[in-house]
This record gives sequence, structure tokens and C-alpha cells, in this order.
Amino acid sequence: MTHHPIAIVGGGLSGLTLARVLHVNGIESTVLDQEPSPETRTQGGMLDIHTDSGQLALRAAGLYDEFRALVHAGGQATRVVDQHGVIRFEVADDDRGRPEVDRGHLRDLLLSSLPAGTVQWGRKATGARTLGDGRHEVTFADGTSITTDLLVGADGAWSRVRPLVSAAVPAYVGISFVETDLVEPDTRHPASAELIGPGFFFCLGDNKGMLAHRETDGSLHVYTAVPAEESWLDTIDFTDTEVAKKAVLAHFPDWSDELRALVADADGPVVPRRIHALPVGHRWDRVPGVTLLGDAAHLMSPFAGEGANLAMFDGAELGRAIVAHPGDTEAALGAYEREMFARAEESAAQSAMSQELLFGDDAVTRLVEQFSSHAMPTIAVVLASTRPNRAGEAVARWVLDQAAARTDARFELVDLAEVDLPPLDEPMPPAIGRYSQPHTHAWAATVARYDGFVFVTPEYNHGLPGALKNALDRVYAEWNNKAAAFVSYGHDGGVRAVEQLRLIMASLQMADVGAQVSLSFRTDFEGHHELTPADFQGAALTRTLDQLVAWTVALATLRVPAAA
Repeated sequence: MTHHPIAIVGGGLSGLTLARVLHVNGIESTVLDQEPSPETRTQGGMLDIHTDSGQLALRAAGLYDEFRALVHAGGQATRVVDQHGVIRFEVADDDRGRPEVDRGHLRDLLLSSLPAGTVQWGRKATGARTLGDGRHEVTFADGTSITTDLLVGADGAWSRVRPLVSAAVPAYVGISFVETDLVEPDTRHPASAELIGPGFFFCLGDNKGMLAHRETDGSLHVYTAVPAEESWLDTIDFTDTEVAKKAVLAHFPDWSDELRALVADADGPVVPRRIHALPVGHRWDRVPGVTLLGDAAHLMSPFAGEGANLAMFDGAELGRAIVAHPGDTEAALGAYEREMFARAEESAAQSAMSQELLFGDDAVTRLVEQFSSHAMPTIAVVLASTRPNRAGEAVARWVLDQAAARTDARFELVDLAEVDLPPLDEPMPPAIGRYSQPHTHAWAATVARYDGFVFVTPEYNHGLPGALKNALDRVYAEWNNKAAAFVSYGHDGGVRAVEQLRLIMASLQMADVGAQVSLSFRTDFEGHHELTPADFQGAALTRTLDQLVAWTVALATLRVPAAA
């Protein structure tokens, strides 16, 4: 019987990402996939890769630049129409941080990055059992079996590894998909091509919908979503394409002809798919020597676009945990699962809420409102002081209170006193982008979320606080092409701290606005802690935020999504 120190069951995005992150850190693993070969099953469909999860994973895997070369230009364009085909919302692809890539191309990238022999094909797992002492045995459909010291279930919704840690099984969420394709649409289906546009398309109404996107080969892939009993798809003969189309379109009698054509004129087979999910908050007690990734751990509906991103991030985070705990598998698994459970619960809840929005009442209006709010830039108000009894809290609150009245941007507090950032401990220069510490990855994800920054800073000994310098030096690409403004305070208004910050902004490729606010302990405070800003300071803050928002918006086209 063959023994593998680390066995990963499943060669999807999560398992391959784990294998790659382990490989770049000098740890070998074996991936066991049920398909006879990588070409057996089409890995179609488009994925939007998020800055705070999927892109983090690709950077950890050392494949971020290669990923960027695969991005589908125009894929982030979004269009929302009602059931009559009237456009209710539209936005062009402006690189908003979720670039689209073909799932198959992304999987091929991960596969090609692994040493030959890492992935074993034709290994369909039929069961797994514990052998004690953290070891496990996996059996396969061909009658063979293997043993392993660390078993990772990355084998999807119907995982054969999951029963080792959990009795949970996926449940039908009440929505069934029927998938169709329109090939060469610009010449063969020009009306449909014009309707859907270059990116992602939503048509919602009557608690159902048609979702579509343009693939990298130019074809249109359509998901017709119908709320139905779990058995509904069984009543349709999908071997007869025309019969299947008519059965689906019977649920859309009053929809416009151009929308019905997305199904009626489709090329090739009509493919049914039920949508399932694990319970929101699915978790398990620590079981020695085994854990789960991706859909095996937290299958959720696809309506928030989180599944593939979380799967890759799971793989990267487990890999990093193993690297960070050499020789202590249980410590690595415990650290990974604690973080994974929390983020999976949040994303699963978001996916469930998105399903309710998309297929609930007045879906178009609600979706347009959501998209419109997301179009606004998000700006962090960074509180730089970490000392007890700091005056900075009152200053940051003043900034946030004034900013709350604005309708052109969202403002959020980032308090460095609450951020886990020890003195710089990264072995590689941040500009290289190969971060190794979990706290650095977490900070990188925080910085990447924001489009601009207001730095609220005191002046210490004619300079900026060490905590702020450490936070700025910790990461690099995440700061690039973003705007910055300054609200400083001190006996002389904190102006020397801002002078130093302007030099640092240039090194980080940030655009610092000219207007600033300088609050003096002599004139704008009582007792150094009670903020009583002079009347003109409110106007100065307004000018500063006006410039910051304008520059943040102007720089949007330059910002390449960055994450550690």
C-alpha cells in the first residue's frame, strides 16, 4: 500500500492551490483526482477573482503575474435589465478589483505550475477511514488504497472525506439552473450578443432570472434560474433539446422575445443543475490528521461569487499554516480551521442573502441600488496613534462624522491599535510581493480593500509615529495608485509628520492631495484631549476630502487589483 505524507483528494482549484503553495515552500504533496485526465471534463465558466481572497491565494502561489495575463478584458462590465429587456443599470469594465478569468485557464495555470507526477489521475475516492494517530486510509474505485499522515478533502460538494469530520450533507436551496450556450454570437446571434454585452448580465423578475456572461472564446453562457421543487428537473427530458427548451420557457411566458431567445436559440445541449449548499456556519470539532477545503468544507450557492475564491484562499491559507508550523500538523490544522470557519460563515451568509435579493420581490430595483452603492469609492480613515489616552481618537471621529454627510464616498475607520502588526519581520522586500507572515497577509487584505486613505497622525519628535511607518513599510503593491490625505495634530499642528509622509507617499506610488488639516494643541484642543476645532478647520477638512475623493475617482483606471 502506497503512503503519502500529504494526500489531497481532489484536483480542483482548492487542492491545486494548496499543492502549489506547499511546493513553492519546499513541501511536496500528492493530489488524487477522480478524472482520467485533465482533459476529460470541460472546466468552463468565468470566475471573478477577488482582491481579498482569490488574488491573495495567487500571490501566495507565486502566480499572480501569470494570472493577470489570463484576465478577460471587458469581463467586469455589468448590465442589469428587467423582464422586458429594458436596461436598468450598466457599468463598463473599469478594473474594479474582480477581474474575470476562465475557470479552465486558471486550473491549467495551477496544473502547469506543479512538478510532474504531483497529480495522479483516475483516482476516484470511494471512502476514507481513520487508522489512529492522525493517519488515514483512502480507498479508490479501482480497488486500490493509500495511507497518509495528513488527509485533505478538496473533493467538492459530495466529498468522500467530509464524513470523517462532519455528518452534514448539502441541501437543495430551492433554485434550479438550466445552462445554455450561444456560439459565435456576434455573427450567428447578434441580437443576443447586443443584449448581453461584453461582461456579466442580469435579468430578473417574477422571482426568477436569466444570468449570462461572455466567455473568453466569445460565446455566451446563459444560466436560466427557476425557483422550483427539487424534483422539477427530473420531469424534463433533457435528451430532447427542443422539448427541454420549451419546458424551461414555459416559466417565462411574459418575458420579452429577445430574452426568451437566449434559451430558444441556444446551440448544443441544455444542461440542468440543482443548486445545493451546506448549512451557514458549518464547522466541526478538530479531528487529528484531516481537514477540508473549498466546497467540501463550506459549499454555498453561487450568488455572491465567493465559492471559487474561498476555495483557493483555503488552499493558500492551509499551505501557509503548514509552513508556519513545521512538524506540528495539529497546530497547523487548528490555526487554519479557526480562520476558515469564520470567513466561510460570513461568505455563506452573504451568498444566502444574495439569493434572496436576486430571486425575491422587486429584485431589479434592489440589485441596482446595491450596484450603485458599490460604485462609490471606499476610503479608510487610518488612526496612526496607538498610545493610551490618545487625542487621535477624537480627531478620527471628527473626520468620520464630517465625512458621513458625503454621498460621493464611503469612509471607514482603520485603527492601527487594533491591527496585529509587530515590527517588520518579512524576509523579502515588500515590493517583491512575496509576503510570508499571516499578519502581513491580513494587513495586505485590509489595505487592498480601500481606494484612498485619510491618515490621522500626531507628530512625535518632529516625525511620524513608528506604528504608522511600520504599517506603511509592511506592504507595497496594495498602496499603489491610490490617493492620500492628511489630518495631523500636535503642538505645531503635526506638520513635520506630514512632510515626512509626503516623501513616503511618493515611494509607495501614492498621490497625496495638496489640501490638509493641521490641528494645534494650542488652538484646537482643550487640555490636549478635548477636540474643539476652530471654525476654519471644518472648511479645511471639506476641501481636503473634496480633493481626496476627486483624486481617488480619477486614479481608478490606474489601479491594478493588488493583494498579498
